[in-house]
Parts: sequence; structure tokens; C-alpha cells
Amino acid sequence: MVNDLQELARRMLADYDARTPGHCLGERLNLKLPRPNAVQTEIARLREQRGEKVIGYKIGCNKPIDPVAV
Repeated sequence: MVNDLQELARRMLADYDARTPGHCLGERLNLKLPRPNAVQTEIARLREQRGEKVIGYKIGCNKPIDPVAV
């Protein structure tokens, strides 16, 4: 199981760069809030570190979808 957020962020970014996003997500992960947000922040930091610019933020849902409301 991947527990280290920095290592997970590095692996997720490597998957993205290799055009295989989510490849490392086939492993068992413990990602309950606020950990996913911390991983996203670390990936943004790594991308900035290599010269990329942040131009926006991804907005996602953090709670299950209510099938009645859909």
C-alpha cells in the first residue's frame, strides 16, 4: 500500500507523463479526505518545480452522488 503522499504524487505524475494516468491507482490506497487534496497540492508543486505554471484549479466532488437527485 502506498502511504507516502510525496511518493504517490511522484508516481501519479510519472503515470501522467507516460500517458498512462491512473496506472499506480491499481494498488490499494488509503485516500480519505484531506489526503487526496494533499496529493493534488504535491503534484502541482512538482509541476511548478519543473517549470510548469498553475493556470487553474480542478474542482471535484468529495461526497457520493445521490442517485435520487440525478
